[in-house]
Amino acid sequence: MFNKNFYFILGVIVIGFFLVSCNNQKLTILQKNKTIAATLVHDALEKGIFDPTYLDPEIVLECPPAFKFPPLGVHTFKGIDQAEQVVKAWKLNTIHDIDVIDTIAEGDKVVVIINAPTRVFKTPSGNQTFYDHSSAHVFQFKNGKVIKVNSFFDVIDAIEKIKVEKYKFKSKK
Repeated sequence: MFNKNFYFILGVIVIGFFLVSCNNQKLTILQKNKTIAATLVHDALEKGIFDPTYLDPEIVLECPPAFKFPPLGVHTFKGIDQAEQVVKAWKLNTIHDIDVIDTIAEGDKVVVIINAPTRVFKTPSGNQTFYDHSSAHVFQFKNGKVIKVNSFFDVIDAIEKIKVEKYKFKSKK
């Protein structure tokens, strides 16, 4: 009735649809992770909202070593309880609005790059004000949950330097 070529072509078509479906599923997961990461950054940093829905119970948060974050006085935080303390302390000790500049996803990681046009840190010795304070937050996902966040500060200048040095590219400011 049907020859071997028909079954071969039908098999190729089925495999093609399967591969496209797998790729679309991967893109959907990446997009979902990008949305989760951007929302977590925005809600935590700007609004002081802590929502552990997408956080692994053993989550690890890391800030630059020189940044000893109150109330714990360390730069690495482990677990939901410490993560919540960081968000509450951040809201209590920081005044700013943030703009999400970009989100980049690859594999199990999402990078959220933000800028705070003005950021004020309240300290016992007085307020410290920064202008155009940028940061990048690298989220690592596992099974739909954030297992680790690494934060880096003042990243826009570093990104521009890399563009110029490596790619001979200068952004228009």
